[in-house]
Amino acid sequence: MAQALFDRRNLKLNEQKTKILSIESYQEQYLSTPDEIENNQILTSFSSLLEELGIDDNPYEEIDPAEIAQEDWDRLRSVNLNQLLRQELEKPEPQGYLVTFILANLAKLDDTSLIDLILEDDTIRKLFPKLRSIINYLERVGSFSEEKKEHVGARILDLMERSFVSTLEFNRMWFMHLFSRSSEWDNIHKFEHIWKSFSDNSTRREILLARGRAHDIEFFRRMKGENLDTNNWIRRAFLAAVSCLPKPERKPWYKARSLRSRDILDKVVEKWAQENPF
Repeated sequence: MAQALFDRRNLKLNEQKTKILSIESYQEQYLSTPDEIENNQILTSFSSLLEELGIDDNPYEEIDPAEIAQEDWDRLRSVNLNQLLRQELEKPEPQGYLVTFILANLAKLDDTSLIDLILEDDTIRKLFPKLRSIINYLERVGSFSEEKKEHVGARILDLMERSFVSTLEFNRMWFMHLFSRSSEWDNIHKFEHIWKSFSDNSTRREILLARGRAHDIEFFRRMKGENLDTNNWIRRAFLAAVSCLPKPERKPWYKARSLRSRDILDKVVEKWAQENPF
């Protein structure tokens, strides 16, 4: 077949991307199973119900429960998406697109019932390519208590420190992104250890923003005299996060920087930070 493609179309098969499978392997890996067919029917049913109720089927659009009759809200929740996710997570290799779709719609429904399962070590090992979807889900749901948010925050930081998933800078950024956007996840007492544990610029940028959101005043008082010119991303994160200092402290600091020659983007960040202090 490879020779025929080359002779007739001048095309080559990429050996690294080409696999020869038995019929049984092909059927198992690439053809829809009865479970997958059923799952697709459930998702179609859910989308149809959203359309019937006049709700945007974009999974990233929020639903305001106050604008939906209780009967309709119950109908939405009756489509057992969390059970569908539980079944998917029992597989050795969950389907990524399906996990993303379910998580986005569970966030839409503010369903937090499976969060402990999602953050288990075995689950994270299966879903680490979907870490962004998990963090997005956590950011969107609103029914966590303060105590539960602190628990979830502690679990995220624990995964960041000891899970193989965090060996990638990209994943560490997403773990810390939860804290750099909001202080609601608490666990500020762990930030210093994480700061000392990771020295790459990508992770440290998010940690700086997280410490700013958490109003880690003593840290920024200690650091504001340090040299910030080693990396653009680190410097600009610091310029934003140091705005958590009380106004009598941060205003003179920004004023002193304004007397120096600096990058146009630094000026933009400084102006924004002073208008929107952490």
